[in-house]
Amino acid sequence: MTNHNISAGPGGVSPDLEQVATTDVLHTVEPNEPSMLRKIASRVIIAATLGTGVGTALAHDVPARAIDGIEHLADKGFTPKPPVSSTTTEILMNANDVLLDVGPYVLAGEVLIFGSLLYKRRRNQYLKDAFKLIESRNSGIIGKLSPIILIGSVAASAGLGSTAGTSANQPIKELQKAIGVTHGSPAFVLTQHERVIPFNHSDVTIGDIDKLIKAKPESAQIVPYILALGDINNPTGKANPSSAPIVALPNDAIKKAYDVSLPATDSCDSLSVIVGEQLGVKPGSKVEVEGVSVEVAKTIDIAPGLDRVAVFGSLEQLQECIFKDEQYSGAVALGFDDQKEATAYLKSLDVHLATRTFAELEKAYESFWNRSVKPPQMNFVMYLLLASSIGEMFIGATEVERHKKIYAMLNSQGNQKDTFRKIELLRTVRRNVLAIPFAGALTLGLTYATNGSQYGFREIMDSRLMGAGLTAMLIPNLVGYIGTWRTINRLDTPTEIRQSI
Repeated sequence: MTNHNISAGPGGVSPDLEQVATTDVLHTVEPNEPSMLRKIASRVIIAATLGTGVGTALAHDVPARAIDGIEHLADKGFTPKPPVSSTTTEILMNANDVLLDVGPYVLAGEVLIFGSLLYKRRRNQYLKDAFKLIESRNSGIIGKLSPIILIGSVAASAGLGSTAGTSANQPIKELQKAIGVTHGSPAFVLTQHERVIPFNHSDVTIGDIDKLIKAKPESAQIVPYILALGDINNPTGKANPSSAPIVALPNDAIKKAYDVSLPATDSCDSLSVIVGEQLGVKPGSKVEVEGVSVEVAKTIDIAPGLDRVAVFGSLEQLQECIFKDEQYSGAVALGFDDQKEATAYLKSLDVHLATRTFAELEKAYESFWNRSVKPPQMNFVMYLLLASSIGEMFIGATEVERHKKIYAMLNSQGNQKDTFRKIELLRTVRRNVLAIPFAGALTLGLTYATNGSQYGFREIMDSRLMGAGLTAMLIPNLVGYIGTWRTINRLDTPTEIRQSI
């Protein structure tokens, strides 16, 4: 029969528990005097070190040879060369997606579980007193920092892959807006072949597009465009992006979308473009696009991908002065009922181009960035999880060892081990929930630093990120709790009590 001999005292904690809490075993450790052999060895090492330093300073060519030797050894590193596994890539990408997809639910679930455990503790005076006693002997700063660092770090990194993919598609979305493509409207992208992704090579001849425009039905519209990955430089800036997605459209589309006219000019000395505001320039400033000096007509708020600043210009200007003698990258076909009708129209004119929806084009580009960014990002997350799991095992084992004497005393009074397991579970969940606000501050700081160090990248901090970090934290939690559970199950009450006397 269970004996709850733990009535609460005036301070809220039972007298028996107070007695246990103040029972400490002090150990006096006498320092060991180092042996004569160790004293001699230490003096020899110090002398040899000083001699080596003096000798190196005196011999002028020794430092250079030493540096060359170190560099030579560094170049001799081992590079593993396993075959690239598409299965592994998919697994890592899916793992990242799962973290983000289930994150909000895990976040809500953890808070609900915490509330449920708190309710049970409130209804059970013994559990409440025992929990207070165990918490009074908590480990402190290391145990508190562990979930904050892991949740915050994983949260800040979890959205990198998704943000890279969606950011890179921003110029494509601007292209849709400029042409007037609304969500759900039938609009088809014409490219050289079906696997073309934005800003990769796609050679659509001007002659084919002219043929399509001349023969198009009255209700249809064919809008050519150029997508090129080039260079933009702010001569007055201290830093510049490594590349620029350049979008060239007919001036009618530019004027309609941005209320700026960029008509054909007689001289390439009077070009104007629209640029992303992250470049830090104002309208009227001069920048260089592909080495050509142009004037900034307008700036827009757009984040077009990792270390990139977008450039929008008119075909009338850019094709004449920057993309000289180049063909189109593609065209957009509007006014056709469906993709089948658009494809039939191309075949009727013997024009061999692939037709795709904007959604298919965006999906292909996002997939490219996901495969590029998510796998190495998830590798980093796994390294964090491995280190955190080891740390949680150590923290959990250390804390339970310190609690064993208390649990043994309570167990000797007839209290069950199942209650001790509930206490440790409540401590784990409580630690996570209390860490969330601090981890949120860390995530915000890390996200701010990431967005501030990259052109074209703006990650959004939301519940998905925080939930992803908390989901990752459950893995080291589980590892640590398994160790805690085993320690409690193996609790040898008589031995612990004898050792504490």
